Amino acid sequence: MVVEICTDAVTLAERPDFWRRTRQALFKDRCRILPDPETSFRASVSLTRIGPLALSECQGTSFRMTRQGCEESGALALLIQKQGHCAIHHQSREILLGPGTFCILPADRPVEFEMRGPYRQFSLRFKSSLLSERFAGWERCAFSPIPCDAGAGGIFLGLVKAMRQHGESSNSQCCLEAFQSMLGLLATTLGEQAGDPSQAPVTRMAHYHKARIRSFVLGNLANPELDISRIAEAVGLSPRYLHRLFADEPMQLMQWIWSERLERCLKALANHDEAGRSVSAIAYAWGFNDASHFSRAFRKRYGVSPRDIQTRLQ
Repeated sequence: MVVEICTDAVTLAERPDFWRRTRQALFKDRCRILPDPETSFRASVSLTRIGPLALSECQGTSFRMTRQGCEESGALALLIQKQGHCAIHHQSREILLGPGTFCILPADRPVEFEMRGPYRQFSLRFKSSLLSERFAGWERCAFSPIPCDAGAGGIFLGLVKAMRQHGESSNSQCCLEAFQSMLGLLATTLGEQAGDPSQAPVTRMAHYHKARIRSFVLGNLANPELDISRIAEAVGLSPRYLHRLFADEPMQLMQWIWSERLERCLKALANHDEAGRSVSAIAYAWGFNDASHFSRAFRKRYGVSPRDIQTRLQ
């Protein structure tokens, strides 16, 4: 579900307080809004919740926001500047974000944000413990501008954009997989920034290739000929290397592909709008080429037959 809010809903005089209350409701921020007296204040936000992640896109005119902190303990805020410039004032420091840079900071720290002119910005909120599991030294990178226009940072930004665009239409398992990949890429990017030896080149490269592979697979799930050889050819890697990449994952690559296909089929079978489609048609549409095999795999996974799911809708 996407939440969209814009200050256009109220009068110009009411907008600063409206925006303050909006941030309180969505992000638990305790803050004060100071519009630029030279411009007509306007701001909007589009928020998508993806499992433990709150991913939003904000845009508007210049203003200042003094944030006393966040009521949500242990939360991280990660700001990615898409357009315009944002100055972050913390203690005696000023951190300037321009397009293609991001900053990570504990959400409960007192800080002041200054949007210098029209801006567009991604904001990510999630528990700091989730990042600490991947890179315990992330705090060394807090309150610093970090580029995300190349390398692991560029891949990280690309995945954030994809989640922002497709998060609502993807199933929960797909979104959680994407979020885990995003955390891995973020940890790699921060490790590069901090010069941490634990984020070795081979580890960074593995995160990078896994993200590429998952992105390709999710875009081609409906292809019944999708297999290790075709995936390897598409991403320019050897089949043997693909097997090694996913050897330490809970599911091997083809098992994960089958799991994703079954999730898509379950969603379609439980959808009233697709009640007229046969079980086999739905199975074929998501890459299964044997209806009997699909039915057995479906029952093993969910404990009921595909037909049982459709019958419950009647």
